[in-house]
Amino acid sequence: MFIGATHRDRLARWYQTVLGLPVTNAATAKLGPTRWAAFDRETAGFGPTQPDYMVNYGVDDGRFARAMDREGNRFERWQPAPGR
Repeated sequence: MFIGATHRDRLARWYQTVLGLPVTNAATAKLGPTRWAAFDRETAGFGPTQPDYMVNYGVDDGRFARAMDREGNRFERWQPAPGR
């Protein structure tokens, strides 16, 4: 998962501090098979699009939350019901 950021390092620190992502000095994190990374918003690979999405972080502590990070990207913490 790649997130375009105006301030890449500050956003990566926010995800590390607030959500506990194991972010490295390169603003990346490994979460099982998933790779998370903050990139400069001006990186050519993102193109001229407006993000219209919400990232869902699966958790195992039963706590649901929907919020925005410090740059306005929407996300939620969610755990499926037992047996699902």
